Amino acid sequence: MLSLEDRQRLRALAQPVEPQRDLWPAIAARLETPSHAPQRRYAWFAIAASLAGVALLSGAIAARMFQADKIDHVSAAQRPPAVLAVMNNPAERWNPSDPRLRGAATELRTAQVELKQALAIAPHSDYLERLLDRTQRQQARLSQLDLGAG
Repeated sequence: MLSLEDRQRLRALAQPVEPQRDLWPAIAARLETPSHAPQRRYAWFAIAASLAGVALLSGAIAARMFQADKIDHVSAAQRPPAVLAVMNNPAERWNPSDPRLRGAATELRTAQVELKQALAIAPHSDYLERLLDRTQRQQARLSQLDLGAG
């Protein structure tokens, strides 16, 4: 509990204090002066950095796509006979010996069945044909991994 003297001292401290000089003219002068030069410099820097980022990202995507196309176009002579059998007859049931590849094989078979059903509905769809071809190539790559692991 505060004593009467402490309360009086606190009330005396709570009185407003006037500054020695008027501060508003200095504040107004600072607000009115334009300082656009640093903002423009940073704007150009931000534009240049974003353009460089877009160029870097598009180059990385193009390199990745080129590498994927290069891997996908491996000649038939370089593929083992088991891989060719899977590619030529995707309906053939391929059961990998590696348990890590079994789930992927099941997913690829399911995707192939669904893509064939979609192709039955839209037989002239280039996009669906490319997807089916890609899933067959992925299954062929997995069978290569299975042969390498086993």
